[in-house]
Amino acid sequence: MKNKLLKEIQSYKDLPEPYMTIASLIGIENTLILANKLGGESLYLPRLTSVNRQIRNRQIQEEFTGYNIRHLARKHRISVRRVQQLVKDIKPKEKSKKSTKNEHYQISLFDFETK
Repeated sequence: MKNKLLKEIQSYKDLPEPYMTIASLIGIENTLILANKLGGESLYLPRLTSVNRQIRNRQIQEEFTGYNIRHLARKHRISVRRVQQLVKDIKPKEKSKKSTKNEHYQISLFDFETK
């Protein structure tokens, strides 16, 4: 920091009230960097649940095969309707040839051999 007075700060308690909590969490130097970059602006940080929700929604969309809506709802502990809303514009992934024992897929009419 350029200001000589800032070098005199020994503890986060030497800072003004709004900075104390931030400095106790991320340190004095990082607090002063934030104050320098964002000082005077209103800053809102959403709760981490919204970040977790975005990650969960992306995972659901990536795992969607077209046949696993109920499985995804159970896995992520959300309703079937919510999964449907999340995947409504998503093109289902191609299912792999290897199927796990718990997955059930609709059989194609052409899967039967004729003798």
